[in-house]
Amino acid sequence: MILTDEQKAAIAHAVVDPNAWADHALRELGEKAVLEKVRKWLPEYLEEKERLGSDYKNRAERELEQQV
Repeated sequence: MILTDEQKAAIAHAVVDPNAWADHALRELGEKAVLEKVRKWLPEYLEEKERLGSDYKNRAERELEQQV
């Protein structure tokens, strides 16, 4: 399964390591699980990206910022 940059970004909006999450989901649950995750988070990702512009941060960036 090949994800678009936008699909990867939607997953990255929700999880710290989107590649590891997608690899695991594909192995354990199949493509449907990955596509469901994208469908769930894509609208929120796009809304936040539009609202925040260059200040947008994905999940990993947000968590790193909270640790500082």
